[in-house]
Amino acid sequence: MDTAANGCPWVANLASEAPAAPLAAPRRTDGPDPREVREFFEQYKAYVDMDEDAYGARIAEVAAEIQATGTYTHTTDELTVGAKLAWYNHSRCVGKLYWRSLTVRDCRDVTTPEGIRDECFEHQRVVHNGGRIKPTITIFAPDAPGKPAARLRNGQIVAYAGYKNEDGTVLGDGGAVETTELAQSCGWDPEHKTPFDVLPLIVETPDGELSAHSVPDDVVWEIALEHPTLTDFNALGLKWYGFPSIANKGMSIGGITYPTSPFTGWYLAPELSARDFSDTYRYNLLPEIAESFGIDTSDRRSLWQDRAVIELTTAVLHSYDSAGMRMDDHYTATEKFQKWVDAEARRGRTVDADWSWMIPPISASLTPVFHTEYQNEYKLPNFVQVPRTALVEDAEPEIETAAVCPFTGAAASV
Repeated sequence: MDTAANGCPWVANLASEAPAAPLAAPRRTDGPDPREVREFFEQYKAYVDMDEDAYGARIAEVAAEIQATGTYTHTTDELTVGAKLAWYNHSRCVGKLYWRSLTVRDCRDVTTPEGIRDECFEHQRVVHNGGRIKPTITIFAPDAPGKPAARLRNGQIVAYAGYKNEDGTVLGDGGAVETTELAQSCGWDPEHKTPFDVLPLIVETPDGELSAHSVPDDVVWEIALEHPTLTDFNALGLKWYGFPSIANKGMSIGGITYPTSPFTGWYLAPELSARDFSDTYRYNLLPEIAESFGIDTSDRRSLWQDRAVIELTTAVLHSYDSAGMRMDDHYTATEKFQKWVDAEARRGRTVDADWSWMIPPISASLTPVFHTEYQNEYKLPNFVQVPRTALVEDAEPEIETAAVCPFTGAAASV
């Protein structure tokens, strides 16, 4: 049997969307919330069709473990179901219709920085799947009362650096300046800097110690961007990595917080074209891109920005298709999502979705999601914003406070 729940986003940019006001009460610091524990196991019971005797025995076992240790441990199956439900419940993901197919990697016993590094890189290899991107989440150790777990300080496992110059300009990704400076404080500093230097993976131990780990080329899958007909664009030398792996979001399952749970789906083309390369606080390359297409940028009423973004989207789709890397366009993604929402409604289930995260950054009114109103309730399990290890005693996980889509990487560029 199934449980019902909710949605995800992809329109913003991993780096710097305005925070939204939390919609949930502060979370407990003295162990799992009994209500969250019971509600999760009720959902788990329905999902796996657990009988009453087994359900009662498991609840008693969990209660005894909490009484003895202050927390409890999910079985691998409970973790797997919880992760899938977290995706289903996340109201900011247009790709969550694939929630049942999510691959869940249980790495809770991997706790060293080197081990976490290696499993993150293996996560990339599992996801790639010959270009047929496999939605995957890798879950590391949970926080426990008075005992925080390790964290990743990157927005994504693979992302490009942004170097701030003395005059305020940025070489590379403007949304990555803070992460880049953090990496440099850990000793990473390329001698020959380019706009597309892959940042190291930064691991923070429970005691707040940071370490930077170079990302191997074979887990990046960079794709050179080329336009199929406007070939002057190709001389710009733009490129991007194969898929977004959100690294700094956690999950809450049955009162347990998993602060390090890298999650990956595939890109939607406008995330690259209309956001990563076009946003003024990111690469801010739209004027140069328009000129390469032969578009006159002197008159805003010529709609040069719109024309340039559409041609750039064409280039992105063409390049990923040529490389054999899965990517959706905004029409395909939103049509599939809306058909799934309608199918869920026929089954008596309401999909929660944040409308502002469903609509694409281009041609929004031409997609079905633009014309649809959605319920947007926060439900658990779910993805959560987690504090750094050094701040765990002062701050607790709460619902998403930054714009980020765990499926497409929207708003999580660095």
